[in-house]
Amino acid sequence: MPTASTRILLPIDGSAGAHRAVRHVVNRAKGDAALEVELVGLEWPTLPDALGVVWPAVRPGGAPAAARERDARALLAMHRIPFRLHRAIGDPARTIADIARRHDCGEIVIGRLGANGLMRRALRTLPTRIAGLVRGRVTVVD
Repeated sequence: MPTASTRILLPIDGSAGAHRAVRHVVNRAKGDAALEVELVGLEWPTLPDALGVVWPAVRPGGAPAAARERDARALLAMHRIPFRLHRAIGDPARTIADIARRHDCGEIVIGRLGANGLMRRALRTLPTRIAGLVRGRVTVVD
């Protein structure tokens, strides 16, 4: 059974940053045959419609997110990297930390989030929040 140091939690949300994180893990796996991945399909809760004008709501399960999840699964399978898929909706930091603890992950690899300035400012602290909730390492892939 793999140790926590060889089990990586990899949250994906359909973003380009998450895709870069998947590629990073694939490259790391080339040098670590014992690496296992807990792949988390992360869906952001929708915001009230009134806020949609200011900050467009992220709709769970949209076509781009589903396609990126398929790509991530296919890429891990193609490189024979063992993984389990989890799906979660909720506060990203708490959800990611909870899954990492439950599955004894030694590291969380996350892509830089947020495509526009407002999203980037709002989400900039996500890796910091996650790091405050878990014991393992948090790697941010740019």
